[in-house]
Amino acid sequence: MSKNDGQEESYAVANALAYGGEILPRPMRSDEASLSQLGTQPLGTCSWGENNFAFVGYFEPCIYIGKLSSDGSLIELEAIRWVRYGDQLHRIFPPNAQPGEANRGQTVSPGPEGTLIVSCNASRTFYVLQEPEDLGDYWRCVRQFDLPNYPIPGFRHVHAALFTVGNLLVMTSAGDLNQPWEIGEYAHQNGASLVYEAHVQRE
Repeated sequence: MSKNDGQEESYAVANALAYGGEILPRPMRSDEASLSQLGTQPLGTCSWGENNFAFVGYFEPCIYIGKLSSDGSLIELEAIRWVRYGDQLHRIFPPNAQPGEANRGQTVSPGPEGTLIVSCNASRTFYVLQEPEDLGDYWRCVRQFDLPNYPIPGFRHVHAALFTVGNLLVMTSAGDLNQPWEIGEYAHQNGASLVYEAHVQRE
């Protein structure tokens, strides 16, 4: 058996387990798709405007900001690796965000006035990062806030977040593989004064 045969067999087994025994066809690569190598384990991908996007490079760790041309080709990509907190520079998040300063990003969303709102691995604390005014300077944290407790006990690990003009949607888990993930909706004003508003029912 060749290496490729083994990969195909493993894919078929995993596919069958995931979809209750139904074998789904492997997606085919389209010749029309524009593909670019962007980093390792991207998380929290978001977009705004016509061609701007950002995502977390979990294992880098860093936050990538990119721009696409009208035909979908990548024309610009920069990485935020250091952020200024007061007069100190830290690798994306402050040392107390995660033990051992092993910072791992989880979510990123566009915020008001050109900011990015980010959170680290499963945390309920969000950091508002401001783009530097001078070329070559560092992004800086201008504010941080904590998400109120989710009304369902135990569901405190944040895995995804989407900020809009007046609402914040978050996907949370209890850290238990036997429990489904939940989606909660919060009202906010520019990332401040977060108030739990509603539970989004699953289908």
